[in-house]
Amino acid sequence: MKISIDTRTIKKGEYFVPIKGPNFDGHSYVKNALKKGAKGIIEEEEFYRLAKDKLNKTKPIIIGIAGSIGKSTFRSYLYSILKSKFDVLESDLNTKLGFALKIINEFEKQKIIVAEIGIDRLGEMEETSKFISPDFAVITKLGSEHLEYLKSFKNVITENLNIIDNTILKLCYLNKKDKKYYDKLINNNQNIIYFPKTYLSKLVDNKIKSLIIPNHEKDYLKAIYQIVSDRFAFSDQEFVLNLNNLVKLKGRLNILKGKNRSIIIDDTYNAVCDQTIIEGIKFASIVAKKENKDLILVISNMVENGNTVEAQHKKVALFINKLKINKLYLVGSDLGFYKKYLNIKYKEFLTADLVSMTPDSSSVYYVKATRRYKGPELVSALTI
Repeated sequence: MKISIDTRTIKKGEYFVPIKGPNFDGHSYVKNALKKGAKGIIEEEEFYRLAKDKLNKTKPIIIGIAGSIGKSTFRSYLYSILKSKFDVLESDLNTKLGFALKIINEFEKQKIIVAEIGIDRLGEMEETSKFISPDFAVITKLGSEHLEYLKSFKNVITENLNIIDNTILKLCYLNKKDKKYYDKLINNNQNIIYFPKTYLSKLVDNKIKSLIIPNHEKDYLKAIYQIVSDRFAFSDQEFVLNLNNLVKLKGRLNILKGKNRSIIIDDTYNAVCDQTIIEGIKFASIVAKKENKDLILVISNMVENGNTVEAQHKKVALFINKLKINKLYLVGSDLGFYKKYLNIKYKEFLTADLVSMTPDSSSVYYVKATRRYKGPELVSALTI
């Protein structure tokens, strides 16, 4: 059985599920789905029941990946390691609806499911994690994400923590650097393992240190080492060997070969949190220093910040003020809060594709302009 929720892409023989959202009703497209060859119509609640029943028949180990920063990267890295020994399904559709689609359309008899879980509204983590019912969870790193909808950083914390009680083992790997946010919220029924471990074998430690990735991603790899060695019997040698097979997701701090022997760092996936931009700039600075090159920044304004919009842009601007950078380009439609706090020269553009530059061998170009502001188009123009 294959299922579609979109009549634009539905294929003959697939079932159509008419999803009802706040601004649309899929039932309006039922006739179109049948006209295109849909085998039948399955209502939303029945669709979720079918997905749950399919899971219950084989009972795979499900690992739920939550957090504000780095969920997709953690998911991809963990999947890259585990698939060397096990049949694993990677679930990148991070909502209840997306997970159910993945299960119906792609789950067969995989032993493990690595499932990313995202939130941008109150109650979503409770709803999704209860449906997924992971064996255990990971919360990568917290940040002020989606505050237009989640309203406060406190809500970000409590929403993410909701995943723990919906795990079978009441077990979660938490980032030690966020421990101060969790201390008073963890209860005695919850099993907490903090990462990164203070001790790693010399083999593992040296290999992780040698990778050219951001420091927070190195912490994630240390957490993944804890998980696969403790729960899936990976030896140090197996873990280190498979670090060579890590999949770096597009638009998430990819180091690319630029024109004229320049270096381009593509971080165009999103810009909804000050910490993601700061972490990205830190990484770009490390790369520029290592390569003895100048640093050029292309930064778009952030979105979905709610009442923290000024504070988050201010934090990024003040951080940039402390850096030694060659050029700064601001991209977007609402740059006022950046400009209010910057004390260095900059140029501004409505979209990144309007930024006129010829890359040169003496520079590293960090691009944090999102799809909304055509950051990927700029990256494409700069790279070989």
